[in-house]
Amino acid sequence: MPPNHASAIIRWRDQVDELGGGLGAFDQSATVSTMLFGCHSWLNHHAGTASAEEAATMHRIKAELEAWMSARGLRYTQ
Repeated sequence: MPPNHASAIIRWRDQVDELGGGLGAFDQSATVSTMLFGCHSWLNHHAGTASAEEAATMHRIKAELEAWMSARGLRYTQ
């Protein structure tokens, strides 16, 4: 996954907040699962070469998405 996918994932997460209600009001498990896959993949391939801020943001988003899945009784597996 190219490094620029991080910016797309970060922007998507920002847009969820802009729509109102934040991630808690979001109800699309397929989208969350896809974004979570993107986070895992990006962190596995690019975290070591990214800026500390970008890597920290991706870790935070990954944790938020995992918590979202867990709260709904869903489990992400690669």
